[in-house]
Parts: sequence; structure tokens; C-alpha cells
Amino acid sequence: MTPDVSGLVVDGEQTLVLATDGFWAELDPESQARFLAGEKLSEIEGYGQDDCSALSLKHVNSSESKVSDEVSDNIYIVDAFAS
Repeated sequence: MTPDVSGLVVDGEQTLVLATDGFWAELDPESQARFLAGEKLSEIEGYGQDDCSALSLKHVNSSESKVSDEVSDNIYIVDAFAS
């Protein structure tokens, strides 16, 4: 099955959060912020049993970036410190 592909332009100091439905459904906004700050789920009151995971991506603004597709056919790595 062909995967869906989407593009998103992120500017400045924005952070993109990719998370499971458990993150959005099980945690209130305050608990989401605590989880993203590194607090363990066992310490967050009200957490259920649904999968809860998140990946934070920070935009790097650099004129010296390089995109590499050498890792996999569907993973691209942007090296912002490439020369």
C-alpha cells in the first residue's frame, strides 16, 4: 500500500510534536507538557493504559544543511551542520 505523504513548512523556533492517540486522548494539556518535558508516565496522575508516546522535532534554520537518504528508502536525515 502506498503511504500518504504530506508536507509542512515550519519556521522559526517552532517544535513539531508527533504523538500517538494515547498522548492526545489520555493526557490533559498540562500532563502533555510535563510528559514532553521528560516526566515519567507513572508520575502523571490520571494516565490510563493506552499507548502514550511522542516525538518532538525542532526546526533548525541553517544555510549549511544537507539531506541524506542513505539510511533507508523512507527515512531522510537533515544534517544542519554539514559542510
